[in-house]
Amino acid sequence: GEIFAIAPSRRKTAVPHRRRNRFGLLIFCINRYNYENKVSFGSELRKMNKSRGKLKLILRSKSILLGNFTLASGKQSSYYIDARLTTLDPEGANLISEIFLGDIAAQSGVTAVGGPSSGADPMVGAIISRSFAEDMPLRGFIVRKKEKEHGTGNMIEGGLSQGDRVAIVEDVITTGGSVLRAIDLVESAGASVCRVLCVVDRGEETEKTFLERGCSFFSIFRVSELL
Repeated sequence: GEIFAIAPSRRKTAVPHRRRNRFGLLIFCINRYNYENKVSFGSELRKMNKSRGKLKLILRSKSILLGNFTLASGKQSSYYIDARLTTLDPEGANLISEIFLGDIAAQSGVTAVGGPSSGADPMVGAIISRSFAEDMPLRGFIVRKKEKEHGTGNMIEGGLSQGDRVAIVEDVITTGGSVLRAIDLVESAGASVCRVLCVVDRGEETEKTFLERGCSFFSIFRVSELL
């Protein structure tokens, strides 16, 4: 006769009520965390876009000058960006420090911020002041154009220490020469530069220039956005 094998029944093991509650609470917390992060990211993005829009208006009204100009690089230009009219404007300084500090905070382990004098000077002051207020204090420094002939004779003034991980800021970048020089001096002092930030990028291969030096690059505006 034929022999039939009877498969054992597969009864589902009941999950204890308490465990189900724990799993449910865990899923709820994960979903809530993801939702809050999305809401937070969205609100931060809207806030940043609003700040960027305000800064754009200030730059256009105060800093874009038309005429015939010779740039620091020696090139001729039909316009000039006098960014100090914005970086030394109270609202302009506030907006720049907000945007720059938001970017710097996203970088890993930045301990100091500085840049070439005199373009970086007002921005460095605004950024380190805001960093203290937001409980993520950064030290600031400036890089001189030439060695001081009195006092300490330092090329770098301020709070740069050996081993620092640094962000360099500049108002306007065309060829990047002054920033590259600042990077050389900072690195010779035993610190490392991980990020370069500028308000207006009017160069053609700016990002490539700094990537070749091992630094990522961020600009608030390309010059074409302001003209």
